[in-house]
Amino acid sequence: MNKKGVSDVISVVLLILLVLAAIGILWYAISGFLNEGTKSVEGSADCLTNSFSIEALSVVGDDLNVSVKKTGGDSAPTRLEFIVAGIKTAQNEVSPSTWPETGEIRVYNLNNVNASAGDEVSVLGVFSTKVCPTADSEIVP
Repeated sequence: MNKKGVSDVISVVLLILLVLAAIGILWYAISGFLNEGTKSVEGSADCLTNSFSIEALSVVGDDLNVSVKKTGGDSAPTRLEFIVAGIKTAQNEVSPSTWPETGEIRVYNLNNVNASAGDEVSVLGVFSTKVCPTADSEIVP
């Protein structure tokens, strides 16, 4: 019994270890993509199920009052963003900083936006870090 080489049992064990290592490497590479994908789906679902509408607009000097109604959805937004004539309004220029419940109308005062008749005003919901597409837009009368 002077055999040289690797026995059958050792070669099977080495093959199994090699396959397990390959599976571990693949899982490590794929799990990162899966985790990132599910994070964006969560924010997108909130954008699809929650909706807002602009009910009224009124200009008061340099300020603009925007009446916003939450028309659907159960999730509370992190914040609302307003765009007036293509310019995003800074968060510190929006008051109050509380958001409407479903079916509720809240009036938001946008300070120093200098809106004039014909300007477009848009409202967007933000859930966590996901900024949703424009929920509604109206023209300043």
